[in-house]
Amino acid sequence: MKKISLLVSALFLFGNVFAQKTKVEDGSENIGGGNNTALSVIIYGSNADDIERAWKSYIKDFNPDKISTKDGVFADNAKIKAISENTVDVYAKTDNKKEGEVLFIVAFDLGGGFLNSSQHGSQLKDAKKLLYNFAIKMTKEGMEERIKGQTKVLEKLEEKQKDLVRDQEGLKKDIENHKEKIKKAEDDIAKNQGDHEVKLKEIEVQKKVVEELKKKKDAVD
Repeated sequence: MKKISLLVSALFLFGNVFAQKTKVEDGSENIGGGNNTALSVIIYGSNADDIERAWKSYIKDFNPDKISTKDGVFADNAKIKAISENTVDVYAKTDNKKEGEVLFIVAFDLGGGFLNSSQHGSQLKDAKKLLYNFAIKMTKEGMEERIKGQTKVLEKLEEKQKDLVRDQEGLKKDIENHKEKIKKAEDDIAKNQGDHEVKLKEIEVQKKVVEELKKKKDAVD
């Protein structure tokens, strides 16, 4: 019963994950050394370490001078043409919300200030698209790992079910064998009873033979 409850809980969690809509928001966050404008998105089905590791690999494609992983992921002087013709400092960090949900926050320092909606409308759109694509990729990969894990659980359950079926078939066969033995024993008992009755009659007849012989012996003068 406990296993069924765990499976139902997992199903409920996965159902909630798939029901969510990936949406990139812009606002103010504590990132990049202060309270700065940034983008944030909830990534489902993954964990903070995997997300930061994947982002580090992802941001390398923009050829930063260096990448630091202290307190998140910092990419120095990345070349992101869709956001700026100049180099961009990119700050990223994660914040665990609840099981299966991680808030991923990214801020882009353009040099004269952080990317924001009031000054960088078109660039912000491209930045949101960049972050959206990353979030979708991570969510799908995270769910794929969960699917693999739950598939293994399913395979184990199916294997145990096969074992139960084999055990049941064996028990049924044992019952049939015992039924055959019982039937044979019943037949043997019935035959034994018949033989017993015949033998009793033979004994009675033989007793009479013996008694008659004794009488004849006593009658001899």
